Amino acid sequence: MIYMTSDNRNLIGDRDVFTQSFWGQILTPASFCNAPKAVVWCGDNEIFTGKYGFWRFYRWLWRKRPHRRTCIFINAPDWLKISPDKTVRGSAWRTWLRYLCHFWLIRMLGFPVAYVAQDDSERWPFPPFCNAVFIGGSTEWKMSQAADRVIYRAKKRGLWVHVGRVNSQRRIRHFKLVGVDSVDGTSLTYAPDRGFWRFQSVLMQPSLFILDRD
Repeated sequence: MIYMTSDNRNLIGDRDVFTQSFWGQILTPASFCNAPKAVVWCGDNEIFTGKYGFWRFYRWLWRKRPHRRTCIFINAPDWLKISPDKTVRGSAWRTWLRYLCHFWLIRMLGFPVAYVAQDDSERWPFPPFCNAVFIGGSTEWKMSQAADRVIYRAKKRGLWVHVGRVNSQRRIRHFKLVGVDSVDGTSLTYAPDRGFWRFQSVLMQPSLFILDRD
């Protein structure tokens, strides 16, 4: 499993993280670096932070074209609503329709595209031409058996599977167990020294087995 860390100066400046095979970068239009420093990277659309804008997003992708060979996926814009108390509510059918509006633009720029699975996505088929599945939505759904079923389906189709907002050793172990390829989180941004060694110890542990479900 690869941990895609946010592009923060403290982590990058303290150690040569990105030469190691289990670390990568997740970038957005708000990231400070012009070029990815990791061997592999992925791109998020900023829907979750509320900063998404059509022209802002695609101008950023245009500038990242020289680095598309090391890009694992770019998230197609999804549909998400965040309440004042920070409760996240996704919509599978709105995300599905929004994906259809954007996937061809992302692929036309030469990037692999990810479909963002939200609450109730287990009831929907994967959309066409997706290269990866990004497990988003509410925390409750993400940690549910319904999300596990989406992960299993994606892996059987040979798709890359990524999970967002993974900020603890327990969650890293859980998603390693169900066979996820990569995860990301923001905890290293706030506590890079403490979090780096905690997460690295889990990432380096060999998986004795991976759950499978027919």
